[in-house]
Amino acid sequence: MVTIQQGIAEGTLHRMGEGGLRFHIAGFPVSVPLGGILGVLLIAYLWTPNFSEPGRSGITLAVVFAVLLYAGVLVHELAHAWAARAFGYPVHGITLWLLGGYTVYERRSSRPWPELVIAVIGPVSTLLLAAGCWVLAANTGGSVSLLFGALAWTNGLLGVLIEAPWFYEGLGMTSHGTAPALVLFSLVIPVFTFPLSPLMSAFSRRHEYEADAYAAQQTRAGDLVAALVKLYRDNAATLTPDPLYSTFYDSHPPAAARIAQLRAA
Repeated sequence: MVTIQQGIAEGTLHRMGEGGLRFHIAGFPVSVPLGGILGVLLIAYLWTPNFSEPGRSGITLAVVFAVLLYAGVLVHELAHAWAARAFGYPVHGITLWLLGGYTVYERRSSRPWPELVIAVIGPVSTLLLAAGCWVLAANTGGSVSLLFGALAWTNGLLGVLIEAPWFYEGLGMTSHGTAPALVLFSLVIPVFTFPLSPLMSAFSRRHEYEADAYAAQQTRAGDLVAALVKLYRDNAATLTPDPLYSTFYDSHPPAAARIAQLRAA
């Protein structure tokens, strides 16, 4: 979010977002320079390991995650823009660049509370996005649930950390804002998400049990067991993983547990 004083040449503002993609949303000009497109690719690269599983690359989910995360940044900036327009401030545009974005508007009043509302509405919108993603994660399954779960935690933490000075200072950065927050967050996300690993893994395994139960209603359980064993053999996956490791990291139940449930169905 960037405020400017009344009277700055409008051409200077247009040059801030030259190149790349240009479009309008709700009357606001939006610019996505080459740096913004590179930001999506960088986030996808950093998050690919988080979506990878034995026998399957996580690049597709990581790209979808990066695009949706950037869409969340756009919603964050649109919230700033809508609030500024509601107070009668001219909004010159939104730019999404490498790992962040900003909204340019003219401040037309010396009152402090409009600036407070404009500043706070962005993080609030991010937290609302996190809540919506959490609801979607709870009502879907498999990769879709994993994707929305990651978006829920990411948007939720970003909504809190983006306005927390200690987050930047503790990691040795003096500049605050969306861009530094996304950079730091992508680097330290394993630290924040590790305590949540058992919960997210349990959530995913529950959906796998539900999928197995549905499959057992459609065909013979013995055929499913044979296919499951073949799948583990082809992927060179162990049938008896370490229980503690599996609790923390495995998004699928151990083969023995799945086979026992299928035979009991």
